[in-house]
Amino acid sequence: MKHLILVLTLLLTASAAEAQKAVERFEAQFTFLRPDGFDVDECSRKAHSIEVRYNLKDSKFDVGLMGQISNRRQMAGECLVGEYKYPFIDYSTMGLSVVSNYNFMQGRNINPYVGVGIGYLFCEDSHFVPKGTVDTSDCTLTEGSFYRPAFQLNAGVELLSSLRLVAQLNLCNKYYNTFSIGVGFVIGGRPKCN
Repeated sequence: MKHLILVLTLLLTASAAEAQKAVERFEAQFTFLRPDGFDVDECSRKAHSIEVRYNLKDSKFDVGLMGQISNRRQMAGECLVGEYKYPFIDYSTMGLSVVSNYNFMQGRNINPYVGVGIGYLFCEDSHFVPKGTVDTSDCTLTEGSFYRPAFQLNAGVELLSSLRLVAQLNLCNKYYNTFSIGVGFVIGGRPKCN
């Protein structure tokens, strides 16, 4: 933890010493993420997000909107339906968030950033469960869905104003909380030519 604080302090000091570079006002980002829930027996996971941001004039902040879709499949034991096994629970979300990032070295080739987001998620789960017996050969599909407010923290580094390495924490509900890592592709937001 001390090393992390030291690195962040050095980045803040270096970014404060550099003059602000003017960048294009609008940018968009498409990100491929790999979400990990806080359960260990997951067998597949994927997420995608689209983000549109506005870079505030003479500031290292940006604001925008992000839409995200994710799916995690968690192992849940053996459940036979006919000749097929359904040993999983699917947790899916779709959400829309207002986001803001602070860019430590905006307009530079290497730009570390941190950000927050707040929004609303539609959450859905589907899984097979035994019908009241220990025998798992007789199962039913159950589904549940709900809407929840969600909070997001993210950090990463933007390289050459076009590629973002992303770490993201989404907090919504016990079974839908995820930590994701991913790669984002950025269009726009490049340094302005003088």
